[in-house]
Amino acid sequence: MLAGSLPEKINFSRTVEEGNTIQGTIALWRFSRFALLVTENDPFVEVSLGFRKDMQQQIEAIGSAAVRVQLLCQKCLELLDYEVVVEVRTILVRDREALDLLTPSKDGIVVTSTLVDPVDIFEDELILDLPMAPRHESSGCTVSTSSESGDLTRQPFAGLSKLMKD
Repeated sequence: MLAGSLPEKINFSRTVEEGNTIQGTIALWRFSRFALLVTENDPFVEVSLGFRKDMQQQIEAIGSAAVRVQLLCQKCLELLDYEVVVEVRTILVRDREALDLLTPSKDGIVVTSTLVDPVDIFEDELILDLPMAPRHESSGCTVSTSSESGDLTRQPFAGLSKLMKD
């Protein structure tokens, strides 16, 4: 088992032969698309990654990633802490045709050499784990709804029914 800061490229063929699991961190800024969606809280993503051959002799990347980030609550517009934890199981293929031949139940990515960037393996899954509209738990949000505060609910179109009857 290797540990520490992960390199930008990993030789997956050698890792399969050696049977190693790689554990370490990747700087959050390297996940360029994911980093645009979050407010940085923890500057590193904790990663565990291994490679093996499956039953069809295809190389499969198996791993997990976790990072604590801050998101903007869509209710009160304050920051909220959110932990992103993903499990990845994806097949490494040589070209687009091989990717198209994978069964729908298998994920895959195209790699053109024996080196792969671990960011390519994890970034899409990290993005997919983010909530579409992040919100605090009801007790943690600084904005209260009108029903919680006892006020009457605002009904901007209430007068329309009267106008339609006339």
